[in-house]
Parts: sequence; structure tokens; C-alpha cells
Amino acid sequence: MFRLSDSTRRLVTLALFVLLCAGPMVTFSALGVWRRLPGRIESEQRRLSLLLGQPVKLQSLRHLSPSAVLYEGLEIHDPETAAVLVRCDRLRVARQSSSLDKSGKLVGPRLRLTAGQLAIGAESMRSLWPLMERLLQRRMGEGPPQIDLVAESVAISGAEAVFPLKQVRSRVTLRSEASQIELGLRVEGYETPKPVYLRIVRNRQLSPPVDGFDVFTGEGPLPCALFAAVFPVFGGLGEGARFQGYLVANRAADGWEGEVLGQLQNVDLKELVGRRFPHEMSGAGLMELERVRFRAGRVVSAQGAFHASNGRIGRSLINALRSQLQLQGDFAGSGSGSLVPYEELGLRFYFDAGGVCIWGDCSSPPDGTMIVYGYGQRLLQPAEPERAQRLPAAIAALAATGEEELFLSARTAWLMERLPLGAPIAAAAAAPASSGAEPLRR
Repeated sequence: MFRLSDSTRRLVTLALFVLLCAGPMVTFSALGVWRRLPGRIESEQRRLSLLLGQPVKLQSLRHLSPSAVLYEGLEIHDPETAAVLVRCDRLRVARQSSSLDKSGKLVGPRLRLTAGQLAIGAESMRSLWPLMERLLQRRMGEGPPQIDLVAESVAISGAEAVFPLKQVRSRVTLRSEASQIELGLRVEGYETPKPVYLRIVRNRQLSPPVDGFDVFTGEGPLPCALFAAVFPVFGGLGEGARFQGYLVANRAADGWEGEVLGQLQNVDLKELVGRRFPHEMSGAGLMELERVRFRAGRVVSAQGAFHASNGRIGRSLINALRSQLQLQGDFAGSGSGSLVPYEELGLRFYFDAGGVCIWGDCSSPPDGTMIVYGYGQRLLQPAEPERAQRLPAAIAALAATGEEELFLSARTAWLMERLPLGAPIAAAAAAPASSGAEPLRR
């Protein structure tokens, strides 16, 4: 073995020291300094803004490891109004590379997001939809990527109240045939047997690809105000109104189409009727939505039932319903006061563009009773309940106006925009019994 001179040994030792010790130390020190430069936060803000397609602001960021970063004071803004859509006090993002599972299938890459406190304004919910659409439209070639989000707490603040959410878990799965966002959560103060479930899907097996979503309340009622920010039809039902059931929708060429099935509980009739129409009514009602179909913001057809008890109803409304919908009964409209107390109110209904059919559904005899008043008076269903009546007649009765004025009345504008008043179609043969419809399948 040959011998090295002292000078050569010193040069080799110095070279090894520079390569193995000084070089890495200088490199990591420079990287650490670069990550803390003032312009680093601005650079990361620009990168995230381009990635999300929404303006992003940060207070600070820290690199916890080569594959994990901590964002603090993160805000996502509306690109037009600059309003804050989402605010998060801290967000940890960790990335795992693609790997093979036990069966040898390629899995990943995976992003795991752990959030602290998230704050979302109810008015911002619709503005976040383009962000979710862009996420679902992404494709990656390394294998199906997956994003998991766990949040300590989420507060959705609306015009009526603030709804704190807990046990929030979300998963985003991006595949070539279909991508979806799944969200499971519970609303604090409203315990349900199962978590509230929301799924947003982009199905690429259809041409062109179709977007859709499902909402399931977890077999328990949730406040209607929580849904009203995204679905305005749930608004104006009273502070205590609750919804329990399914909402399923797919995007069509002219808007969203889908179905609603479930219950609207504790509907405030004073809020529902008195706020919109020149009539008085009070009581808390239960509305069974057996099958409500909608398309492009307009109800296509609806079948269900409505029940209430121990309330009051205006004489003007009773007389309008009697004259417009040919209701039967022995109510004479006499007596003092504008309000009539009722013991029971029950009816079943079906309507579409062909008209409206109503049946009395009170438990008190005789069959076909719709309202039971004091002194044994009753209001009964029409003589031919299976015969569809004109829907504008029912609206005119509520609005206390003539049919020719419906399109000019501010009171009926919101109804005219949402009910099936287009070209009439043959009304379906709706039976008083429940149809037991199931949610749409995708």
C-alpha cells in the first residue's frame, strides 16, 4: 500500500471536511436564512394564490421539516371584493410521497392538513364553490392523490347565528374517472346519531363531466339557518326551524337539478305566512317532504304533507282558500276578531306545472278534514281532490290579489321565480299515501 505525504493527507482531510461537514452546514444555514427573508412570505403568498386561484395572505410561516410547513394567520380572500372567505389561525401541511401499499398498488401522494380554528362567513359559502371546482378538476399522474383535513373547530357565522362545528374531517380524492370531496362533521348543540355528511363529486365517466353533491343531516335535525346561506329556500322559516333528511343535486346545462327528501320541523307559521303575505297565521308546523324535485332554481314537482296544532289562522286566508281552491266545510266566517283559533291543521299535497292537488289529513273525522276549529267547525278538502287545480289560484289566495296581478306583485315575486309556472304538464297520479322515494343515485 502506497504512503501519502503529509501535505497530501492534509489536503484530503480538508476536502473531506468541506464536503461532509462545512458544505452541508453552510447549505442548510443558507436555506434557513433564505426561508426567513422578508420576501419569503410574499413569495409564498403568491405561490398559494396561483395554486388556489384566490388571493391568499399570511402572517408567518415555518418549515418544520423538509416535508412539513406551518402557516399562521392564513386568509383566503374573494378576488373581486377582497372580502375574507376563510380565516385560519394555523394550518400544518405535511406531504407524503407516493408509495406502494401491501397489494403492490401505487398510492399517493398524500397531503395531510391539520387546522386550528377555522372561521367561515355564511355569505362566503357560495364564493368557495369555484375553489372546490378547480380542486376537483385537477389530475395528477403519480397515482390517485389524496388530501386529508382535520380541524379543531370551525365556526360558520351567518346573519342569524354562529354555528360552531366539531369533529370536522374532510378527504379529497382525485382520480382519473372521478374526483370527490367528502366532509364529515357535527354541529355543536345538535347531536345526531351519525355525523353530517357532505360529498361533492366530479364524474368524468360522463361526457361532458358532471358535478354533483349530496347532503345528509345524520339522522337528526339541524337548524335551517345553517343551510340558508347556500340554499336560500331554507330561510324565513323561523329561528327554531330544523331540517332533517337528504339533499341531492347534479349540475345540468341550465343549472342545478335534484331532489330533497326529509322533514322541516318547527316551522314558524307567523314567519312563513305573515312575513310574505297579507294574512295572519300562527303555530309551529311539521312539513314532510316526501319528494321535492327542482331544476334551475325552480321546483319541478313536490309531494308531501303539512301538520300543525293549537294555532291561529286569519279569517281572510280561510275565505281566500275557500273561494280559490273550492274547499268545503261549515265555516261561516262570522264572529269577532280577525284570527280564528284552530285545534288541528293537516293536509297532503302534490303539485307540478299541471296544477295542485290537496287532501285533508287531520286525525279527526270525517275523512278529508283539513282544519278543525272551535265549536266543531271543519274545513274539508275539495269535492274532487284528485282533480288538479290551477297553481296560480293558490298563489292568488295567499297573496290576496287577482291572478292577472301575480307577475306585478312584489309579494309573489319570489314564489313566481321558484314554482313550476311554465308550460303545463299532466299532473302525476299522486296518492295520499307516502311514495317512499329514495335519493338520486350517481
